[in-house]
Amino acid sequence: MKLETKNKIKQIIVAILGIFFLCFGIGANIKVGIGVDPLSAVYNATSKLINLSLGTTTAIISICYLIVGYILYKKNVGIATVLFIFISKYPIDFAYNHFVSSDNLVVSIILCIFTIAIIALGSELFILSTLGACPYDSFTMGIGKRLKHEVKYIYIRWISDGILLVLAIILKGDINIGTILSFVLVGLFMKGWQKLLEKFIKY
Repeated sequence: MKLETKNKIKQIIVAILGIFFLCFGIGANIKVGIGVDPLSAVYNATSKLINLSLGTTTAIISICYLIVGYILYKKNVGIATVLFIFISKYPIDFAYNHFVSSDNLVVSIILCIFTIAIIALGSELFILSTLGACPYDSFTMGIGKRLKHEVKYIYIRWISDGILLVLAIILKGDINIGTILSFVLVGLFMKGWQKLLEKFIKY
């Protein structure tokens, strides 16, 4: 087997693992019930509104992001972006239906931090696969590419997340202490996972 083919297989495996951990973390984080990031809050609130499973709703919204992201800047859409659509439903629904929750706030915070670490692991694996951005990121990154004046991606992401936060509040989504924890910890966990994973994932 050619080296290029082996590397592509490794990338696809890393992408699939990333999708699994990311989506399992999202479902588990929502199940804990003390607040989630704005995007997950929109997923959950929309799921209840249209009476579909959380995983199915996530897939539908992700398809919309993928289509718009492709129109804005197709280079952000890759194999991993498409795989996300087909795989995401299953780990999200499994985690949401089977992960533990607690009435004790301290235990819930610990569980929330654990699920955030899992989300960060999945996000970092997804990035390290280098096979495309996840649907939401393909959308926000596409906006950045289309703007006439150069704007730092972090500002675009803050605005986009802010709009999602307002939408989640309107839809009565799960905005609480976990939302703050997600905002503070995801990036920190991702940096830690990056340092660890880059030692083992090479193409």
